Amino acid sequence: MFRSEAAAVTTVIISHHEPSLPPPQPIEFKADRPFLFFIRENKSGVLHIGRAIDYERKAVEYRQITGAYEQLTAKPFNDIICAATRLLNELKSLHRIREWQRLKMMPNREKTELAYMYFIPKSHKKATPL
Repeated sequence: MFRSEAAAVTTVIISHHEPSLPPPQPIEFKADRPFLFFIRENKSGVLHIGRAIDYERKAVEYRQITGAYEQLTAKPFNDIICAATRLLNELKSLHRIREWQRLKMMPNREKTELAYMYFIPKSHKKATPL
């Protein structure tokens, strides 16, 4: 008896409710002005439409005010790999690590890549050092 009552209630609920709205279609934008672009915020889901020049200007101002970001003029990848290799070889020669440990920790140039940003500070928080 319970199953038939539950089925009847479900049928009544479904028949009295309006059908749900169709899922929103993705926004398609055919730019006749290539300097305009969209930025969708991850947290809030807000969609910004702006000019690339304005965003670049704001980014430069932010970097100058906070001093938080530094653009690298040279790629430090080779220097980092050489320093790591030199350190591992020195540890091996001083008998601090064994050969199998050195081989396991040795960076592989084909598989290793430099991180895009080492650290992104949260500048909106007061306790964050910049």
